[in-house]
Amino acid sequence: VALLGPSGSGKSTLLSLFGGVLRPSAGKVLVGGTDISRIKEAELGRLRSGTVASLLQGAARNLLPYATPEENVVFARKALSAAARRRLPAPEALLDALGMGDLIGRPLAGMSGGEKQRVAFAAAVSSGAGLLLADEPTSQLSHDDRDAMVELIHVVNREFGTTVVLVT
Repeated sequence: VALLGPSGSGKSTLLSLFGGVLRPSAGKVLVGGTDISRIKEAELGRLRSGTVASLLQGAARNLLPYATPEENVVFARKALSAAARRRLPAPEALLDALGMGDLIGRPLAGMSGGEKQRVAFAAAVSSGAGLLLADEPTSQLSHDDRDAMVELIHVVNREFGTTVVLVT
């Protein structure tokens, strides 16, 4: 699902409601049948760690700049239980499955903006969440990098069954 609209129209606010970052003043926000507008903070934390993943606008906001891509994936999974982490593909396998095998072990400092955005995407989906909220995932990317990001979105939807809601 893509939310399209001009700046200031509420697209990012809607993503924040879906992720439980903001609480609605009225109505309900249902994610997987759960009214996340009414659950306790601890349950909301569990939801954010394994059910809902977020990709914030700008790769730098999503990554540990001193870490490698696989270290970023490992860090993104820290909130998951050990059992949940064991069910997921190894970080290197995930990066490889997403077409980023050539980035494994490289420092982020030497990567292009598009490569960093792809690593941020991998970290976001690394928990196996069923819902990915992506805020402007293709902004400030070259045409080739934009096309690669769009393909990654299709891959996680098609191959992993992840529902993607993106703002653009």
